[in-house]
Amino acid sequence: MPLLLAWVGAVPVEAASNEAHPSAAAAGSLALGAGDVSITLLSGANFLLDSNSPCIDGPNAAYVGYRITNTSGGTLAGVTATLSGMAAGFSLAGGQPATQNLGSLAAGVSKSVYWYVQYPCTIGVSSPFTVTVADADPGTVSQTDNIATIRAISANAGGLLSSITLGPNAILGQIITDDVVYTFGNTKSGDEFLLQPSGDPSFNAGCFQLIGAEIRASDVTAIPVGTLGFLHFTASANQGGSGHSLTIRYLFKYRCSGVASTAKAYAGQTSGSDFKYTGNYQDFPSFTPFPSGSNPFVVEKEVSPANLPAGGSAQYTVRVINTSLSGVTTYLDQIDDVLPAGVQFQGVDPASDVNAGNSSSLPSPGATGTITFSSIRDVTWAIAAQDTLFLIYDAVIPAVDGGYTNAVTGVSGAETVGSAAATVTVGPLADLEVLKSGPASANAGDTITYRIRTL
Repeated sequence: MPLLLAWVGAVPVEAASNEAHPSAAAAGSLALGAGDVSITLLSGANFLLDSNSPCIDGPNAAYVGYRITNTSGGTLAGVTATLSGMAAGFSLAGGQPATQNLGSLAAGVSKSVYWYVQYPCTIGVSSPFTVTVADADPGTVSQTDNIATIRAISANAGGLLSSITLGPNAILGQIITDDVVYTFGNTKSGDEFLLQPSGDPSFNAGCFQLIGAEIRASDVTAIPVGTLGFLHFTASANQGGSGHSLTIRYLFKYRCSGVASTAKAYAGQTSGSDFKYTGNYQDFPSFTPFPSGSNPFVVEKEVSPANLPAGGSAQYTVRVINTSLSGVTTYLDQIDDVLPAGVQFQGVDPASDVNAGNSSSLPSPGATGTITFSSIRDVTWAIAAQDTLFLIYDAVIPAVDGGYTNAVTGVSGAETVGSAAATVTVGPLADLEVLKSGPASANAGDTITYRIRTL
């Protein structure tokens, strides 16, 4: 069974042990139900506005990002992160959902989460941003940061865009790479760097969800190669000269099919007494057209046995197939199965690809009604092109005669993908008699008629 259980290609796995940031203050631990988490701001406390023409010449949208790290020593289940508290013209943009599901967090594991925000066209306005992390325990913990709009000058020293390369293909559930190359100038100790994959509030952040960032190459000493997640850096030493190149890989997940959008990347850098942003922000190199994605998922379902004379145990097999011919791996997020009245979930079969080890939540034994199987966010339930994810589970069917039909659907991103149904019939099998009604003899090509009747 070809289920992939890891990131594909160069998509990095996040872990608390290898994501220290050279300028980030140590994050404290906060209680979250039975465990603890730490929350770290990844994107800095400033949003840039063109000093002469705010919201006309420069950006007026940006991602705010946080790292959620499980420091409890145990696994946290059903973790969500919600952004709230924005006021004074700050708001979520591009269909960005306020609450994002992080699934389960094993001990020591970090996950980066980003929200796309439109900000007001007035320099010097600030607003609180509150991130609330919750788990299934239940428990919550919040952190509030104040973020302000500041003036910036359009200049090449602010991170000139050299090139942008979008990864291949476009299918629902795919994680696609967006490699952006900037060049920066002279740096002094204490200078800040801001990196952003888009600054246009019309970018469809709800369908193209930013899920990560990785520094792939760097001549900028303040921004080390291999750093994951961070969009904000602070220089600890001087670096002279100009033309220092930096490549950052932004990772987006396709959450919709049939939708296209365009991102406009930019950067900012402290230079002298000013903050300067990408000098060619309005030019073609800053544009990343995300093409419309297709839905590659097909869902199938069967049950065995299909007849139970007096009820009992039946085994369901759900197949989710990635039919894409593009060679691209895609991710399924959830499977929802609606059990008929009286049917009880028993457990996942050992042969199932979907299991406790690669799921953030599974139904409990004895569950009835709608049962939900959820993946761990953007890590598991990856289905290679032309391969199949198998969910195999057992259920108890009541000893009451009748047909028991249950339907299953898959979920990827913002969409329900495919459906299928299977029926178990409870009751004795009828004895049948087959009667030949003619002709008495036949030759090749003749038609023979039979009648079937219940005895």
